[in-house]
Amino acid sequence: MAMAKVVALNVQSFPGPLQRALRLPPSMPRLAAVPGSSAFDDCDLVVFSEAFSPVARRVLSSALRDRGYVCTSRPTRCCAILNGGVFICSRQPILYQTTQAFTAACGTDALAAKGIAFVITNISGTTFGLIGAHLQSGHTEKARRIRRRQLLQMRSFIDRLSVNVDVMLVAGDLNVEYQSDEYNDMMSILRATGPIIDPSRAAWRSWDPATNTNAARKCPGQRSWHLDYCFAVEHCNGKTPPAVVNVTTAFLGEVDGEVQDLSDHHGVTGTLSLQTIPQVESGSS
Repeated sequence: MAMAKVVALNVQSFPGPLQRALRLPPSMPRLAAVPGSSAFDDCDLVVFSEAFSPVARRVLSSALRDRGYVCTSRPTRCCAILNGGVFICSRQPILYQTTQAFTAACGTDALAAKGIAFVITNISGTTFGLIGAHLQSGHTEKARRIRRRQLLQMRSFIDRLSVNVDVMLVAGDLNVEYQSDEYNDMMSILRATGPIIDPSRAAWRSWDPATNTNAARKCPGQRSWHLDYCFAVEHCNGKTPPAVVNVTTAFLGEVDGEVQDLSDHHGVTGTLSLQTIPQVESGSS
């Protein structure tokens, strides 16, 4: 059965001085080990988020190009101190790409031009639109209000697209806890089919100090959250979006002689069957 596979990974990488000020592990050689993960062996699309360090982005892009991927241009920057941190890599040629910065942000997120990256590509005859996103961080009421405004902006972006695709996907670090009221609101705003997630699986949450050595060093003893997703949303072809199976994927590598998690987030791999996707009729626009 023909499948499409998308990996979303927050790589936790800031420019060197800021990385040190935040007391985070150095980006290198940690991120140099990421492209060697077997998760990329049969993957079609990759969404990286929090790649604020230009050096880290270049290292990741170069290594994935060596593995046969093409990558989007640098993340949007606008007038912010940091770029948007989101970029996409694809096994197939990128037919169209653009970026858009969010108009709302709060706290330290306002230092970056966080927003979305969008690409169109074709996988085995099926045309995909993919929005890679990194939403406002934090669990305060203000952060939730900002995220809601960002989700509304994403939905508006989708509605204004003049191109048609067979399936429209959203993937990335959305900073929304699974099965919370905010999660239900997100699904409603984006008109999404919720991803298939199995909470009975071990280590299923994407941010979990109990199962992630990097997160444990940064925030020992804190509760776990599931914040990273890949799912399909409604778009102009009017078809019901297919369900995407989400599986949390550990990214492990040897750094300084020790096997460890390569980011404080686990990755999420989204998989869907191409046979379940209705094709856009010839001549549709």
